[in-house]
Amino acid sequence: GRTCGAEALLRWNHPKLGLLSPDKFMEQAERSGIACDINAYVLENAIRLLGAWQTEPETSGLRLAVNIAAEQLFDPEFPRSLRETFKRHLAPQQLLTLEFTEETIAKNRDEAMKAMARLKTTGVRLSLDDFGTGYSSLSQLKDMPLSEIKIDGQFIRHMHDRPRDAALVKTM
Repeated sequence: GRTCGAEALLRWNHPKLGLLSPDKFMEQAERSGIACDINAYVLENAIRLLGAWQTEPETSGLRLAVNIAAEQLFDPEFPRSLRETFKRHLAPQQLLTLEFTEETIAKNRDEAMKAMARLKTTGVRLSLDDFGTGYSSLSQLKDMPLSEIKIDGQFIRHMHDRPRDAALVKTM
């Protein structure tokens, strides 16, 4: 019955098209070479917010989840950059959860495991987002240094009227 955290979700308020979710603009941002800048901006502001939350009793201790791109996950300098950002904003690392999709790690599982191990040294939590979309098996999860998995919404959405979906969610 109490809020324990939030997820930062990027939206673009386009002057003609209105509010757009990342699936509508990030592909173009990647092609134009600005996706990394957008991701860095989001992460910087999320950690700044996390630090500011610690000064208020009603938000102190809340966790914040942020999606990261494959480029960030696989960047060997990313953990150092994270540490610096945490210091700059006096934010507790253990309250940040970095989320990435199954697709991100499916392309190169061995490198992904090394990247996750590097990130765990920063004290952040790691979450596998959209689990169940077809890339990972349950046996692969046991070796990953994850704090949590997030089951894809397609399983959750209809679990009350679809017993098979409910059984899958319970199993996961």
